[in-house]
Amino acid sequence: MTEQARWEVSDAAVAEVDNGLVSALAPGTVTVTASFGEFSAEAEITVTEAELVSVTLDKTELQLSAYHSETLSAAANYADGTSININAEAEWTSSSADIAAVSTESTGSGTAVTVQGFAPGTAVITAAYKGLTAQCRTTVSDNPITALEICPESGTTVPAGETIKLRAMATFSDQTEADVSSTADWSSNKPEKAEVDKGTVTGLEEDDAVTVTAKAGGFEASVNIKVGYNYIIFNSVSESVPDLEKYLGYTVDQDVQGNYHIYQNGAEVTALVIPATFVYENEPYCITGLNQEALHHCVNLKSVIIPDTVSFIGVSCFKGCTQLQSAEMPDIVNYIGEFAFADCPALTGLTLPGDITYILESTFENCAGLTSITVPSQVTSIDNKAFAGCGKLESVGLPDSLTSVGEEAFLDCEKLQTLNLPQNLESLGKNAFKGCTSLTAAAVPAKITAVAEGLFAGCENLQTVGLYAGTQENPPVLTSIGAGAFENCRKLELSAIPGLKVNSQYHGVTSIGDRAFKGCESIAFLTVPDEVSSIGDEAFADVQHIYYQGTAEGQPWGANEMN
Repeated sequence: MTEQARWEVSDAAVAEVDNGLVSALAPGTVTVTASFGEFSAEAEITVTEAELVSVTLDKTELQLSAYHSETLSAAANYADGTSININAEAEWTSSSADIAAVSTESTGSGTAVTVQGFAPGTAVITAAYKGLTAQCRTTVSDNPITALEICPESGTTVPAGETIKLRAMATFSDQTEADVSSTADWSSNKPEKAEVDKGTVTGLEEDDAVTVTAKAGGFEASVNIKVGYNYIIFNSVSESVPDLEKYLGYTVDQDVQGNYHIYQNGAEVTALVIPATFVYENEPYCITGLNQEALHHCVNLKSVIIPDTVSFIGVSCFKGCTQLQSAEMPDIVNYIGEFAFADCPALTGLTLPGDITYILESTFENCAGLTSITVPSQVTSIDNKAFAGCGKLESVGLPDSLTSVGEEAFLDCEKLQTLNLPQNLESLGKNAFKGCTSLTAAAVPAKITAVAEGLFAGCENLQTVGLYAGTQENPPVLTSIGAGAFENCRKLELSAIPGLKVNSQYHGVTSIGDRAFKGCESIAFLTVPDEVSSIGDEAFADVQHIYYQGTAEGQPWGANEMN
């Protein structure tokens, strides 16, 4: 009667029990009780502290060429045979950072550890955790620089008070190339006019010619910068297209359907390269942004290269570009407006600049060909319908910095298979993952106070959903499950809902909305905590049997049976 019994544990801080499966939380002794009808049985469980026996690295020796890198991974190993990844928790050091440096970065799938070689020699990389250490001996071989150049080349303009990014690109003896901007020695011949730091140039006062120089490995390269000259924001094709026609020499026609076509020398342009700078009537100009609807509904445009001087992409910038396959954006971009790439079904992949902090409403809505995307590490929110209708989207890398996901953010992403929600998430909007029919598992983070209306509705292959059950010291904040939250999750199993079955002192849930579990026909027997005082209409329709002794009034709320 394991699945039909009511399970309780005497101290949920020490262990928790889920359908007879006991999970150890802290050292101590507890009594686990199973009850069915008037009968019960007990078992005493003793939890002991697992002893940390070693820390290991996946590599103990590394051979690197200068300016190349490799990854490391650390694990903590316990006496009971278990191991956990401790990349984020370990303290990482290098015995000589001038030879090889070690750094960590949060990604959508965890913490990445990178060892970067700089100069010939040997350095020891150490991971320390709870008094234990592991080391990797790293030998860096000489890989002299054979050429150095700065990108973009001469002719770049920076407005006074603004910044642009330059890159120092080195070619090495092994014929590889790398960006050495962070380690190169940068200088400006007129620092009062323009200053430079690791390739970032800040314009201060107008000047016709400022020379910026980068030195690395005995080589140097220079670029001429014009400070304080005219700059424009690339305007919309729907506003008499002054930029494309007047300044850049293109022609633009609008067809009877309202779509736009760009021509040059009599041929329609399908691959557009937007220049960083240009000269018009002997005056230099710099393009620093793409305006609202800048290239919207250019239906035959297939690719766009955006220059390194552009820092923002406006609302609906590429909306309705039905054949757009790629848009190359510079790292300096820190804002992408609402609907910027909406209704671009041919777009299959996109690299988002690292300075983006928000993904706004409907930015990628109905990008039906998009298969994967990694959200930058600084993004804190994904707004309403940001990826709605991305029917081929299979994976999304979500950063640890993410705190909110808006309504219908991933609506009808039918191919989305994996969903790793970061633990810092504080809000999940209505219908955020509704219709994600390929999704099989998900876990609601511990800071979520309510499972929103329709959150996983129609996820017909969803089998498991983890709800944080909490402990006596760290009780859950989840208090409600919204209307239709799991409606028609036909494969959802009972074990998927531990937050509704743990000791009632800690579960926290007090209300369950209309149709919350309607159509969850794979749930054979559901125990609802007695403290749930509000249960909506048809909350358990098609659930075979529910067990409830609480105070909420009403019928079995649609369940086939109830006691």
